[in-house]
Amino acid sequence: MKTLDKKEMEPAPYSNNTFVTDRAMLRFVVPSGIRYFGGPWQVTEPSAQCISPFGLPVSFDYLVQVDDSNHLIYPDDLEAFQAIMEYSDDTPCETDIRLIAADGQVKSLQLRGMFKETGPDVYGAPVDTDGAHHALPVRSMQEQQRLMEAVIQSDIVALSVVRAVPGPGGTVEDFEWVMANKLLMALAQGQYVVGRRYTEVFPSAAGNGVLEVMRRVLATGERESNEVYYENHNLRGWFRQVYVRSLNYIIVSAEDITLAKKKQEQIISMNRQLAQRAQEQYNVLFRSIDQGFAIVRMLYDEAGAPVDFVYLQVNPAFEKLTGLANVAGMSMRSLWHTDPQPWIRAYAQIIATQTSMRFVMPEGREDPRYYEVYAFAMGGSEGREVAMLLSDVTARQASERQLHALNERLQEADRAKTRFFGNVSHEFRTPLTLIVGPLRDVIGQGTNLTPEQRQRLTIAERNVVRLQKLVNSLLDFSRVEAGRLDAVYQPTRLAEFTAEIAANFRPLIEQAGLKLVIKTDPLPEPAYVNRDMWEKIVLNLLSNAFKFTHQGKIDVRVRAKKFYIQLIVRDTGIGIATRNVSRIFERFARFDNARGRAYEGSGIGLALVKELVEMHGGTIKVDSEEGQGTTFTVTIRKGKAHLRPRQVFETTGPLEGGTSSSLFVEEASGWLPEDNRLSARAQTGNSDDARPLILVAEDNADMRTYLEDILSPQYRVVTTGNGKTALEKMNAGVIPALILSDVMMPVVDGYGLVSAVRNTPALKDIPVILLSAYTGEDASVEGLERGATDFLEKPFSARRLRTFIDARLKAAASRAPADDGAHAARP
Repeated sequence: MKTLDKKEMEPAPYSNNTFVTDRAMLRFVVPSGIRYFGGPWQVTEPSAQCISPFGLPVSFDYLVQVDDSNHLIYPDDLEAFQAIMEYSDDTPCETDIRLIAADGQVKSLQLRGMFKETGPDVYGAPVDTDGAHHALPVRSMQEQQRLMEAVIQSDIVALSVVRAVPGPGGTVEDFEWVMANKLLMALAQGQYVVGRRYTEVFPSAAGNGVLEVMRRVLATGERESNEVYYENHNLRGWFRQVYVRSLNYIIVSAEDITLAKKKQEQIISMNRQLAQRAQEQYNVLFRSIDQGFAIVRMLYDEAGAPVDFVYLQVNPAFEKLTGLANVAGMSMRSLWHTDPQPWIRAYAQIIATQTSMRFVMPEGREDPRYYEVYAFAMGGSEGREVAMLLSDVTARQASERQLHALNERLQEADRAKTRFFGNVSHEFRTPLTLIVGPLRDVIGQGTNLTPEQRQRLTIAERNVVRLQKLVNSLLDFSRVEAGRLDAVYQPTRLAEFTAEIAANFRPLIEQAGLKLVIKTDPLPEPAYVNRDMWEKIVLNLLSNAFKFTHQGKIDVRVRAKKFYIQLIVRDTGIGIATRNVSRIFERFARFDNARGRAYEGSGIGLALVKELVEMHGGTIKVDSEEGQGTTFTVTIRKGKAHLRPRQVFETTGPLEGGTSSSLFVEEASGWLPEDNRLSARAQTGNSDDARPLILVAEDNADMRTYLEDILSPQYRVVTTGNGKTALEKMNAGVIPALILSDVMMPVVDGYGLVSAVRNTPALKDIPVILLSAYTGEDASVEGLERGATDFLEKPFSARRLRTFIDARLKAAASRAPADDGAHAARP
């Protein structure tokens, strides 16, 4: 007969049921010296539960008389039975076999083998399989056994292994030692404990909870620990014991913590003394502080709602500040002459959230006093206590009310100033457009002008440009100051955008004999900026550098950092005196004896730059040495996490009607000597005879005339006084190639005209350029959202307007079919 090799035995988790004590069983005993099954063997300790519940029709006598395994063991399971009988002397193991009863029925029996001094000892328990046999591999628990033996050799703590001692009715009445290390033997005053009961060695274990813990660990398999006090013979002390089940055994570790307990008691005593001393110090502080201090306890009704609070403790300062006496033990409602609900709600919230709160409460109705209270939750009385510090702030409240009223008046004045600038801007921009446009036309086309006339007109033009830039700066600064410049921020390729802005100054800088150096680090991701603001930041810094640099160069650098982007504008100019560096960003700051190209200037350019940089969440700093030059460094953060979501406009398209570069360049060109001045004007030649039709909607008659005059050389022009008449003309068959409309008009304004055009299928593809004297993001964004193609702010030059129109007509032509006569209609 083949025997199983030990290497075929596989380790398996041990069942959570206690095999010997909790299950009906048979006990197979093989006499010592008989190693192979097939010879005489006995079945002892039969249990009725082994037979009747599973219908095993065999008797105790029949089983005892069997001496041939072939009559009882299912043939296919003989190997497993032989192996467990052979190896159970040194390897605890288990398997299932099938048992053949006298009537031929087959039942499963779970076997577990373990070694005893008399030889292999095998227990068998019936398994109810409902006819299905589950042959299990022979499982070796050798590794668990070795681990247990290794643990027991520890010399760190007292270790022992115990097993249950069955009692009546399947209970565990005690435990007996199977193994114990030297430290455990020492703990037992040198007694040999193996084979003895736990309570025999430690009688106090029956009453200190040790046995109960071990029973629970044996039943649940969960690790537990406790601290126990032993007082046996010469042993007196505290021990921390840990209990872990392994197989059917309990591994118990015991660590002497008597010294730790004594130290703990010393610490407790010391803490008690410290607490007493702290209480004494608290009492001194409680009575000496000049702030009112009190501890209150909330009172609740039957429904659990807060209804009042009672004062537990108050210091003398509390009674002095409030004018109350004998406060301790009194309730809020019985003491105060004011509505108690605000106080009750505040304290109830503090208790509910277990946090602190600072607030100001009035007391009294006609001439109330105001108290500032800092209150915080305390842990006493189920968390219903609140401590508070109280100060009389009646005088401060009066001052704050006065300051608040003054601040309101100042804010109203600021709002009035902003409204004034807004109204004035509308009045300024239309006249400026009517001045600068014709003026440039006369200068550009006036071939019969005398030199004196041309000079006067050039001076006038230059001052109109200066006035236009000044108006723009004042309006921007006023809106920033009033907090009404609610800008949007777009993803922008900042290196390229900055280089393009700076390049506008290159001809002028080189005309002055200076060198412009532009260097940019590659930026893999777009930066979120307001492009109009960023343009003004760059142009103001460049304009300032050009104004105060007479020789050398101007450097513009965009530098990429890990989390930031830096714009650096460095010049080799006259520098700034040390006494003036700290004032450089002040509003309207102007310094005497500054040798610039011109003395003119409002003194708000750099102040505006600082405000615009801060609106980007950035910073600006200046480094300068008189006579050596100046460096401005602007730092903004990457990404958009620092911006409010509603400020982010996820588009790379333009939001502005145009740029401010020409205004800065034209103003700066006036700082050059007359024979070295650079003109920013250019002429546009006429187009061919097939001129596109432009429909102009403008309520100002002078503006309509001006627009018709500047556009007629290139286009056919039809003018109307408002959006309503413009729509009527288009409905009558006048279909333009492009619509040029003012925003603010009677009857139907520019926004209404755009909406109507976009909602009319025959007109929806016509480009629409809106003209407005109103500036800022709101106006341009609203126009673009309504469907406008472009948004152009007044005042503007004829050249700029024609450039916009030409660009939009070319774009429309590239999208339209080649043979499209829709725009050929004549009025």
